[in-house]
Order: sequence, then C-alpha cells, then structure tokens
Amino acid sequence: MTTAQVANVHVYTNAVGPYALIRSTSAEKYKENIKDLEIDSAKIYKLRPVSFNSISKVDDKSRRFIGLIADEVEREIPELAVYGDGKEIENYDHQMLTTLLLKEIQNLNQRVKQLEG
Repeated sequence: MTTAQVANVHVYTNAVGPYALIRSTSAEKYKENIKDLEIDSAKIYKLRPVSFNSISKVDDKSRRFIGLIADEVEREIPELAVYGDGKEIENYDHQMLTTLLLKEIQNLNQRVKQLEG
C-alpha cells in the first residue's frame, strides 16, 4: 500500500485494520489528474516561525526546537493540515510546505528576472 503523505513510512489506524504501515511515494505512476499548483504559495508569508521547548516525554527538555504551530498552519493553509484519530489537528505536511516554498522561490525568481530585464 502507498500514500502521498510526508514521511517515508506512515502508521495508519483504521486504514486496513487496527494498524497499517504504508510507504510514501512520489512517482508519477502513483498519481492522476496532475495539474500545476493551485494553492497560492504567497500564503506562506502568513505563517509564523517559532522556537520552543517540547513537553514530550521523549524529547530533551533543554533543547530549543524550531518550527511552525500546526494549528496556525491549519488556519492559513488548511491543505497542509494533518489530523489524528480524533480528527484534531496533530501536525502539518512538511513535504507539501516544501513544495509551496519552491513555488514561491520560482515566483520570486521570475519577478527578479522581470525587474532585471
């Protein structure tokens, strides 16, 4: 089984039983209805980068992490939201965010070329 989600392997519950390991793929053969990006990549400017200490039992309490707050990402770019079993926001799709960043770099590069021309 495959998925277009962010990690190389995902653990799903209630997918095909109590738990299923599903590998992530990106090859064209796993996709259909392919179109140029339809999400406005400029929405990334509304996201708020943060630093924080994790309260997770497995994380080093003295380490400062950097990232985004999934709840805020969901409000600005709901297409990036990743939900848990209870349908509550848990994370955001880092791979899809990377694609938005690439698109915005391409847009900015095109604008620079226009200004230089």
